[in-house]
Amino acid sequence: MRYALVSDIHANLQAWNAVLIDIRSIGIDEIICLGDIVGYGPDPGEVLQSVHSSVDHIILGNHDAVACGKMDASEFHAEAQKVINWTITQLNSRAKDFLRGMPLSLAGPLFRCAHGDFSNPGAFNYIITADEAMPSWKSVPDRLLFVGHTHEPAIHLLGDSGIPHIIRPQDFLLEQEKRYIVNVGSVGQPRDEDARACYCIYDSESNMVVWRRVPFDLDAFRSSLHEAGISEVTSCFLRHDPRSNMPPIRDIISFAPAVSTEKAVKNTVEVQQINSLKSKLRKWKTLTALVVLAATAAAAFTGYALWKDRNRGTYILDPEFTSINSTIYPANTNMLVLPATLTTAGNAIPGWNIRLGEKTKQSIEFSTQHAEGHVFILSSSAGKDEMNLISPTILAAPHRKICFQALFKKDPAFSGVIVATVSLTVKNNGREEIIDRFVSKAPTQIRQGNWIMAKQTFELPSNAVSVKLDIRGTFTGTVLVKDISLENKD
Repeated sequence: MRYALVSDIHANLQAWNAVLIDIRSIGIDEIICLGDIVGYGPDPGEVLQSVHSSVDHIILGNHDAVACGKMDASEFHAEAQKVINWTITQLNSRAKDFLRGMPLSLAGPLFRCAHGDFSNPGAFNYIITADEAMPSWKSVPDRLLFVGHTHEPAIHLLGDSGIPHIIRPQDFLLEQEKRYIVNVGSVGQPRDEDARACYCIYDSESNMVVWRRVPFDLDAFRSSLHEAGISEVTSCFLRHDPRSNMPPIRDIISFAPAVSTEKAVKNTVEVQQINSLKSKLRKWKTLTALVVLAATAAAAFTGYALWKDRNRGTYILDPEFTSINSTIYPANTNMLVLPATLTTAGNAIPGWNIRLGEKTKQSIEFSTQHAEGHVFILSSSAGKDEMNLISPTILAAPHRKICFQALFKKDPAFSGVIVATVSLTVKNNGREEIIDRFVSKAPTQIRQGNWIMAKQTFELPSNAVSVKLDIRGTFTGTVLVKDISLENKD
């Protein structure tokens, strides 16, 4: 699932339209608004109507709360009070009822959203410093929190040391042992010396957070402010118009027709015969036809290449592949069954599924006669294509602790990456969603005989349905994998 997280639109129709176009153009599944749809800007009604029809989930912001009568404006500075009082006159009763129905926070699958902090969402406390992030982490268990309110994008991080710190906004992958508070910035009132609208994308399958910056029509916004009688004082981003330091356009010198033969144009053809022109046109048409033919041939070749690329991967499935009920396994018992007989490349491995990114250059087999014991043998000469060895689905019990481990041995020519990952299926509002890399662990623990172990213990969330272990790699060379296990822990 790919979520777009927007905040602090503040009745800026130009910024919101630009962001909405950007969101729709990149295939987002759901839009979440973290509050402050209105306030500061000149188009509260139009923005609120568009958000109502386009956004999937909305949180109440402090400006929204004042606009619908749930708070007073006494905490706002003078200019903000003027605009919010004007905003109240622009919204009808239905709009205010809509704002009153918004929640203070949202709980998603393994993440949570609020406008300000999480310790007291209705107070709309700011999270600016590292210390101000601690009450939120103590108040909710989720490791990924999204907020707005400050209008400045930021990442607050809490690791094993327990000392919170702030890092600059950047695209990142979630790490299992860390917690994050992501301030998604502001769509309509950015305050970080960048005049572009700011928002975030969270991909729950890849566990990645990505930042987006979108330019919008500053001149149209400025005109809308003037028409509404709103001062530019609170829209400080207008001072950071990237055109503001450009030199002025030179004066255009007027042009007058030539008044004498000496001043008229020289050395040109005065009359062109139509027949000669037709001859030239025929040459251009012939050349154009050749160009079109070449383009068609190139398109056909490209289409064939894309078709070939799509069909070069393959799945090798075990027809007896079934799910496993974890509740029938006692603690510290391996729920995965290793094959009893050897299999060769290109054939199914009992109890496991295989996915090859390049079927002519990759293979996975299982050997019972290898010098290293019973091992999976993963071979690849396609360094850019991922291959996967996938376990059965393990039906999960919520809050159960699970431990997985596997031993890896890479040949001397190995180059690339191989990791053990766990995908998680959760249920939210009756709908199942897959989190592809719920846990990811590379082999790092050195063991006897040049083997390297990947091992991780984790707890399943309350909405867990099932898990799957996936040995996945993008590499060239050969890797042996053995002693793969997935166990319930006490």
